[in-house]
Amino acid sequence: MRLPTPLPHAIRAATCALALAAAGPAFAAGVHVSLTPQSTTVASGTTFTVKARVLPADAAFNAFDLLVRFDPTRLQYVASTNAADSVVTSACGNRFQIFKLLNAQPADPDTLSLNLSLLCANVSMTGPGAIYRWQFKALAPGTTTLSLVGGTAFYDAGQVVTPVETHDMTVTIPCPAIAIAPASLPDGVEGAAYTQSLTGSGGVAPYTFTLASGALPAGLALSPAGAITGTPTENV
Repeated sequence: MRLPTPLPHAIRAATCALALAAAGPAFAAGVHVSLTPQSTTVASGTTFTVKARVLPADAAFNAFDLLVRFDPTRLQYVASTNAADSVVTSACGNRFQIFKLLNAQPADPDTLSLNLSLLCANVSMTGPGAIYRWQFKALAPGTTTLSLVGGTAFYDAGQVVTPVETHDMTVTIPCPAIAIAPASLPDGVEGAAYTQSLTGSGGVAPYTFTLASGALPAGLALSPAGAITGTPTENV
């Protein structure tokens, strides 16, 4: 059949839709899991919650393994704060799980290891929503990353669900405002021994003291612990 030219609007729309469908990518069924919020700023000493969240339209699953790696010099896992979240709890009240904190060497990252399976027959779950949560305490200032690492996997009826796409989380711990006391120092007398201690507050002890600029009067020195000692060679 020969189509009229120009094509009627409805036929043009249908032809365009068919072309887009033919050209569009074919997405494999899988799971996209993110640590959320994907970026956050928290003060040193603050406890905050991290959630593993799956996106909508993901494949169904009834079991999963999560391995979350973190820097123990920046973050501390808060014991007994791990718990299944809404996607899991609404799917099945009966489940099996093993949760461990894997401590590596002191200079290496630590890993939270979780294995969770639903025990309800013929029940699976899918996104969107949170599947698990933990709490961490922010430690030393700096920027660090929480990562879902190798071994993270999802299963449905004993079969591995693929692909699994993971997204990390960035945590920024800003330097706190540190106050130094006393605000002013007593005068020094030429030839007389001088001793004055400085203290810090508002940050994470212990504090290390250095001169930001300039120099102390001749005869005096500042220790890393904050003690100014010596004998001035002139009145100061």
